[in-house]
Amino acid sequence: MGLSPYLLSLSIAACFNGNFQQAYLLSILNQPYLEIQQFINESTIARSGKSIDPLALDFLWSLINAMNPISGIVGQMIAYLICDRIGRRWTAITSCLIAIPALLLSMLTRLSFPYYETLVIGRFFWGTANGIAIVVQTVWVVESASTTQRGFVNSWQEVIATVGNLLTQLFGVLLSTSDLWPFMFTVPLTVTVVSLVVFIRMHESPQYALMFRHNRQEAAVAIRAYHGLKKDIEIDEEIIKYEEDGQRKEKQEKGMGKTMQPNGLEIMFMPWKANDPLSAIIRLGAWIGIMVKIAYVFTGARVIRSFNTFIYYDLGRWQKTFSQWGSLANTVIRLPLSLIPIFIIERVGRRPMLIISEFVSILALSMTIVSVVVGKAAKFGTLTGVSIILFVTSLGIGSISRFYSAELVPKSMILRTIFYAIIYLSLENFSLELKKEQVPDWTVPDQFFVFSNRVRPLPPHAPEPVDVVA
Repeated sequence: MGLSPYLLSLSIAACFNGNFQQAYLLSILNQPYLEIQQFINESTIARSGKSIDPLALDFLWSLINAMNPISGIVGQMIAYLICDRIGRRWTAITSCLIAIPALLLSMLTRLSFPYYETLVIGRFFWGTANGIAIVVQTVWVVESASTTQRGFVNSWQEVIATVGNLLTQLFGVLLSTSDLWPFMFTVPLTVTVVSLVVFIRMHESPQYALMFRHNRQEAAVAIRAYHGLKKDIEIDEEIIKYEEDGQRKEKQEKGMGKTMQPNGLEIMFMPWKANDPLSAIIRLGAWIGIMVKIAYVFTGARVIRSFNTFIYYDLGRWQKTFSQWGSLANTVIRLPLSLIPIFIIERVGRRPMLIISEFVSILALSMTIVSVVVGKAAKFGTLTGVSIILFVTSLGIGSISRFYSAELVPKSMILRTIFYAIIYLSLENFSLELKKEQVPDWTVPDQFFVFSNRVRPLPPHAPEPVDVVA
C-alpha cells in the first residue's frame, strides 16, 4: 500500500518546516560571513565613530553563531511543554507563526542600519521556532504513520536537509554582497508560509486524539486520511493498536490498584526505580536511539556541513571563490546521495548502514585532521576528507539518526525521547559553535581539533522496535 496524500503532504511539510529550516539556519552565515562581519563593523563605525576591535568582533561573531543552539534549546523546551497540551498540529502551527516575523526581521536587517542587533533578534526567534518544529516534526509524523511506513516517511529527512543546505550555498554564492545578503532569508520565509498552509489543512495525530482527547471519532478520521484505509474494520483495528500502545500505562494502573508505574523520566534516568522488564526494554531502545544521534554529532558532519566554506578558506587555504563554489558543489553531490537511503534502508537494514558510515567517517575525519596539520601542501587532503565525511554520513548515520530513536520506543514515549536527544545535540552544538569562534590565536590544527570535536564508537543495535518487543 502506497502513501496516502495526507501522510505524504504532512511528512514533506514537516520535514521542510523542521529539517530544511534547520539546515538553512545552520548554513546561512557560511557563505556571506565576511560581508556580515563588514556590516557589523560599519554599524559600529556609524554609532561610535571607530571600528570594532577584532577580538570583540570575534566574540560577537561567536555569540551570533552560538545563538542558534541556544534558541533551539528554548524552542525545544517550549515544544515539550505545549506539545501534549495543544496538540501536535497546533504546536507545528505555532512554530510557523513565530518563524514568519523572525524571518521578516532578519530580511530587513539592512534597513535597520546601524543596528545589527536586528539580525541577532531575528535569528534567535527563528532558532526558537525551529527548535519547536524539530521536536514536533518526528512526533507528529511517527504517530500518524503506520508501522510499516515509518522508516520510509522519515528517511527523506536527510534529503530535505540537504536541499536546505544546497539552497543556502547556492543563494550564498549569488547573494554574498554587502547589499544582497539579507535576501537569503526569502527562501525560508516562503517555505514557512507554505508549511503553515499545509499544517492548517492536516488532521491531528491519531495517537494524540486517543491519549489526550479520548476522541475515537477524531482518531478514526485521522487514521482514514493518513493510512489511506477505506474499510471501517481496518480502521478499528488500527485504533485498537494505538490504544494498546498509548493507553497501556493507564490500563496497567487500573488493573494493579494503587501500584505506581514508572513515568518516562524514571524509565530514562532512574533504572533503580523503573526496574521491571518492560521499562528495561524501553530504556535500552531509548538510549540506543539517543546514542546514535550522539555518534552522528561526533563525526563532526553537522558542524562541518554548516561551515565548510570556512574550512576550505581558513583551514584548507583555498581561495575564497573556490571555497564558495566548492561548498556548493559538495552539496550538489550530496543531494542525490541522500536519496539512496530511501530506497535501500528497508533492504540493507539500519545496523550495516550505521556501522559502515561511522567507520568511514572516522577514517575521513582522521585524514582531514592530518591534512590540516600539514597545511597548504595537503589542501587536497582537506578537501577530500571533508567531502567524504559529508557524503558518507548522508548515506548512512546522518539519515538514520534523524528517526532511529523514534523507532525504538513506544509512541507514548516518542516526545520525551526526541526531546532528550535534541536537547543534548543542541548543547553539543553550542559548545562547538562557541569554541570554534573563540580560538583565533590557536594554531590551525588546534582549531580543527576543537572544530570537528572527537569521534566515538557506534553504540550497540537493538534488532526490533520496542513496540514489537513489548
